[in-house]
Amino acid sequence: MFSDGGLMKSVGLKFFFFFFLIVIGFRLSAQSVLPQDSLALVALYNSTNGANWTDKSNWLTGPVASWAGVAIVLNRVQTLSLPNNNLTGSLPNAFCDLSRLEYIYLNNNSLSGTIPACIGNAVSINSINLSNNNLSGIFPAVFATVMPKLADIWISNNKFTDFPDLRGVVELSNLHVEGNRLTFEDVIPNASIPNLGYVYAPQSDLQQSGADVLRNVLDTFSLKISIGGTNNVYRWQATFIDVLNNDHVFGADSAKIYNTAAQVRDGGFYLCNVTNPAVPLLAIRVISSRVEITDNRLLQSISFPHDTSIYCGSDSLIFPNSSDRSLPLTYQMLDAGYLTSSLIYYPTRPGIALVRVYNNGNSQYRPFDDTIHISVLTHQTLPLFTISNDLPIYADEELTLSVQNITGVSYSWLTPDSQNEQTNSITRLAGASGVEGIYKVRIYEGVCLYDTLQVNVSFTLDSNIVIYELITPNGDGDNETFYIKNIKALPSTQVTVFNVWHQVVYHKDKYENDWDGGGLPIGTYYYLVKVQEWDKVYKGNLYIKR
Repeated sequence: MFSDGGLMKSVGLKFFFFFFLIVIGFRLSAQSVLPQDSLALVALYNSTNGANWTDKSNWLTGPVASWAGVAIVLNRVQTLSLPNNNLTGSLPNAFCDLSRLEYIYLNNNSLSGTIPACIGNAVSINSINLSNNNLSGIFPAVFATVMPKLADIWISNNKFTDFPDLRGVVELSNLHVEGNRLTFEDVIPNASIPNLGYVYAPQSDLQQSGADVLRNVLDTFSLKISIGGTNNVYRWQATFIDVLNNDHVFGADSAKIYNTAAQVRDGGFYLCNVTNPAVPLLAIRVISSRVEITDNRLLQSISFPHDTSIYCGSDSLIFPNSSDRSLPLTYQMLDAGYLTSSLIYYPTRPGIALVRVYNNGNSQYRPFDDTIHISVLTHQTLPLFTISNDLPIYADEELTLSVQNITGVSYSWLTPDSQNEQTNSITRLAGASGVEGIYKVRIYEGVCLYDTLQVNVSFTLDSNIVIYELITPNGDGDNETFYIKNIKALPSTQVTVFNVWHQVVYHKDKYENDWDGGGLPIGTYYYLVKVQEWDKVYKGNLYIKR
């Protein structure tokens, strides 16, 4: 039997030995890893050109726990972190043997191929980042079912074409799938996951398979795209120009577009921009087949000179009513911008007249489109007309406007006072109403309108007024009133006249040059003229003689 002291000593020895075994075991486990994990890492190294990795410290030489980017917990690989490390090639199937992986960071490398489906063996994955590689195919659906700890997925900028519905992954907090080749059926389900940091746009262009579409003019062709998702909105483009429904194009806003009468301009690459209201940030561009339209129809022409000259107002031209293939022609006056059904052209003004002649062709002949240049001449050499004037004018001055007087030329003035005068020169009296405004003159050679000119007339304020200091109201027409030149053009003036005793004998605001002395006796008086606009006062003597 043991004494109490012996019993205690024995228990203490056993506890120390047990603790020693735990410490030794922990140290051994920290330096070792299960063979399947180490072999999986070696397979990854060989499959992704490990010899050329940026950082391959201790790989294949030291303990696994010392290999760059590898973290071990309880003899198993927990973390694999090799971003920006020049990994090329594909992930080997042996990668799936790393069944205790929780953190995978292989972003910003050149990995290609697909993700092995057996990656579902690693049921403890918490975070995986494969962004900025060249991985393709299907992102494994096992991520939606067997990984209860899954919180973060980054697969941006790869070539994945299918992605699972992750609405059942309760811990998911970050999902970045932009820059792949996913469609609406891939991205819409996950858009409803609450509190998710979700980035799904943009996605790369999709290329529809199929041979080039080769057709002749007026043949029928159709193009169809296939893209996942319901309630999609479609908008077709041809060589980056929107295609609209018209007389021979239908379905420009659907998945299939029809062209019932192909034109040469309908050739080129066709694209379809697809959107969906459920994910408003995403627009997927689908590149369809190339269309080539060949036009083997015969050419048309007309037996009419492209450049011809006629005289204005007296000559005319008769256009052909059909091409040399007997197809009717249509004419459009390009300088006037209207269509004409008349085959006779009567020039009404000189210059260059441009006439477009065209038809739409038919199944045997190509469309015809040409432009006829017509030089319309005058019968005599005319100068460059100008309006001569005596501008500026003041409110009390006479206005004269004129143009050169040429034999055989007629004139028609249109004035602000609505007068129509047939002369080369017009005059307006001083102070007449309707003098200010736009004056137009039309110049004709016969019935041919040669030119149209215009000038804008407005009164000018003269900053120098002139005061005439003499009144002789005797009826001879000279100095009948106290005259101050330019004062009527000024809105704020005051005129005051005093006698020799400095008594006011006349006062008027806004003077109109209409005071004739008011019956005052002959003699000398004094005037005071205030011009508020200029803040000036004019003083002097005024003489009245009878």
